[in-house]
Amino acid sequence: MLVYPQKVKVYWRNNTRSWYESKGYLWSSQGNLFEVDVNDLKPGSTKKVLFICDEPNCKKYFEMQWRYYKQRTFAQGNSFCSNCRRRSGSPIAMRNKVITEFTNKGYTLLNIGEYENNNSKLYYYCKYHKTKGIQSTTWRSFNVKKNSCHYCKYEMISKLNSGMKPLIRKETNIKVEDNVEYLEQLFSKRGYLLLVNQKIKNTHSKVEYFCLKHYESGKKIIRLNNFLSGVGCKECAVEKSKIKIDYKKLEKLFIKYGATLIEKEHYHNRKQKLKYICNTHKDYGIQQVRLDKLIERKRVPCKICRIEYLKTIKGEKHHNWKGGITKIGEYFRGATEVWRLESLKKGNFKCALTGSSNVVVHHTYPFNKILTEAIVINNLEIQSSISYYTQKDIIKIEKTIHKLHEQYGLGIILDKEAHQIFHKIYGYQYNTAHDFEEFKNYFNQGKNQDIKMHDIYNFIKMTRKENSMKKLHGVILSVLDLKLKRTLQ
Repeated sequence: MLVYPQKVKVYWRNNTRSWYESKGYLWSSQGNLFEVDVNDLKPGSTKKVLFICDEPNCKKYFEMQWRYYKQRTFAQGNSFCSNCRRRSGSPIAMRNKVITEFTNKGYTLLNIGEYENNNSKLYYYCKYHKTKGIQSTTWRSFNVKKNSCHYCKYEMISKLNSGMKPLIRKETNIKVEDNVEYLEQLFSKRGYLLLVNQKIKNTHSKVEYFCLKHYESGKKIIRLNNFLSGVGCKECAVEKSKIKIDYKKLEKLFIKYGATLIEKEHYHNRKQKLKYICNTHKDYGIQQVRLDKLIERKRVPCKICRIEYLKTIKGEKHHNWKGGITKIGEYFRGATEVWRLESLKKGNFKCALTGSSNVVVHHTYPFNKILTEAIVINNLEIQSSISYYTQKDIIKIEKTIHKLHEQYGLGIILDKEAHQIFHKIYGYQYNTAHDFEEFKNYFNQGKNQDIKMHDIYNFIKMTRKENSMKKLHGVILSVLDLKLKRTLQ
């Protein structure tokens, strides 16, 4: 909770002058101190302000930067001191989480009001063992074990020791105690015969079986967990992979998923890559997909379709939306996906320097400058977080970023390691196209001298230093010549 009324001293700066003048403060001169009301501070201000912890059992005074307060109140509506904050959210939200987890297990908490952190003692009683009295645990141990009642645990162990091993699987979602009968049913469903009188301790145990279709191949051995995950007879798997689908059926399958099959080559197997054109994005050209992946996903993996789908679940519509805590640079990089794909396509998905396929797209004109320009063009202020922009502002900025990327042209495909070396030498914010050309020349020099990638950084750094020293030496000599000429005259 903010301590109010409260005033803080700030300096007059050119970049904040318009903000404070709009709040009614009179400009004196650059660098002068003046008092402002705490609510008149700029949202991104780093000025420390006094607060009271919102945790009922704490109520301590603490200081926090104003920008962090604005972000946290937007996200969760409360302000807590460093001792009360939790990774999973506010202490109130954490307390509610503890209550729900305990009630789901059938436990009744008696002292939830005393909960402070993960090591706080929690007293409860189990609804199945009320006669045994009150038990105690901590949230840390409960979260790890997921079963705190000692008597429930001992009952489960005794059942396991007596041979009752219940198995729960996705196939049936039924809890069974007679494992052997259940396993025989599972094996028979897949056309196998499980051998009797086998010792099965757990899912890691090996079991022997016969495939009724390939009885001649003899007895087979498999681990139970592998069988339950879908592994089985090798001969059956080979036959399944060799099953071919008619070309007409393939065409119908692609039409069903909104694409046109253009593969004219002979169809071999399900792992073969088939060429197609997406009906909604014909301009993007020919794409490829493996038949087994197509059948598994039940859709054509068109890259543009995916980008359009991701746009529909952006921002507040996304299930992981937390009030806009992502930095603006990270958020708006997603708007360059189409530009990135076009750049990769133009460079044939290979590095311009090494020819490798482990690549990224390099901006010849830095992305941070493009983002700054896009925000300025739309008459908006540069903020630290995406939460300070409305959905309309975000859409405007994204459109401007697209236009600026078209204006400055496509990027250059670089090997990931080479890209890191470039930015290590020339930085991330102020590099230019001329810097890249210089880097390219140095890189090719090192390549001609058979210098390995991990040594190329030191080589470029040394050659740049030598060249700069030569230039400096030349300048010094020219200055000395001028001085000599003047003295002789």
